Amino acid sequence: MMSGPQREMIKKANVAEASSFSANQKSMADRIFYAIPASSESEIRSDLKTAHRLVAHYGWDDLTWNHISSRCSSEDNEEDCCDLVREYDFVFDSIAESGNVIHSGIYAERPDVRCIIHIHTPAIMAISCIEEPFRFLVQDSAIFYNRLGYHSYEGMHSTDEEKESIARNLGKDGVALIMRNHGATIVGRSIQEAFVRTYYLNRCCQVQLDAMATGSKLIECSPDLLQHAQQQIEEVIPSGRYEWAALKRLVDR
Repeated sequence: MMSGPQREMIKKANVAEASSFSANQKSMADRIFYAIPASSESEIRSDLKTAHRLVAHYGWDDLTWNHISSRCSSEDNEEDCCDLVREYDFVFDSIAESGNVIHSGIYAERPDVRCIIHIHTPAIMAISCIEEPFRFLVQDSAIFYNRLGYHSYEGMHSTDEEKESIARNLGKDGVALIMRNHGATIVGRSIQEAFVRTYYLNRCCQVQLDAMATGSKLIECSPDLLQHAQQQIEEVIPSGRYEWAALKRLVDR
């Protein structure tokens, strides 16, 4: 768990990073909130509540279905971790704490994963139902380059075998899994990161559908450009680092 001095060190590092921005970036840097990943179970529960309410805010909820879960500790020790999830009898914008859905296959294979989001938005479901693969058309798609897997539909209820295949199809470095004829599962090293990745996956799927609907030839980013953009995103604007405070205010109004 992150100690007080460690958190203060991160804040100082963030200030130093902001001071290195160019002059035309200063006004933006002065307004940036540098999100520090939650370190206590109470903070994690608060962020998990925010994630559920954001899913409802953006219209991604599916009655009482879909799942968001998080480890209840910021430590990498498996024995110190449990899953915080939502019961099926709550709609997403009423979430106050957590309930039960099994994402254990991914958590067991990926100790780096601290949050899992599973959704069925119309755009993601549409991409999951066509032979055309996910296309890397816009800069946001670089997040998923060489880190996006596919999983064939196996029915409504997961077996132990399917949990293993879900983790295997996601892969050791994957950040998202398109589940054929179903939806998608997105992971992150924090709730913030998983949520923002979910936002961009949904938007990339919608952009692809809109672009395909024009009937024009699609212009994809080159592999070299995607690798370069992905590195920039990871090093300069990692998903969730800058957006989370504003997103929390959005649903706490």
